[in-house]
Amino acid sequence: VVLIEAMALGVPAIGGEKSGGVPWVIDDQDLLVDVFDHKKISEKLINILSDKKLYHQKSVSAFTKAESKYSGKIIVDSFTNYYNEILQQW
Repeated sequence: VVLIEAMALGVPAIGGEKSGGVPWVIDDQDLLVDVFDHKKISEKLINILSDKKLYHQKSVSAFTKAESKYSGKIIVDSFTNYYNEILQQW
């Protein structure tokens, strides 16, 4: 949830490339990193934070993904559709 909250605020959060659902949520290879290597984490952060154009691009992309995949309406509709599928089987 923290990643989605950051994305909804336009923050291009980085996360673990092999950390469960994190790669699926972030869905951007440029923002994934080996979280067991502190040097790679710092390099990734410095790269994104030092390039204003890249930061802006990743920020807009993060916000757009959060809005299109995780907005309240999208989640409610997804649950409603799933419940309807279950009820149809009864």
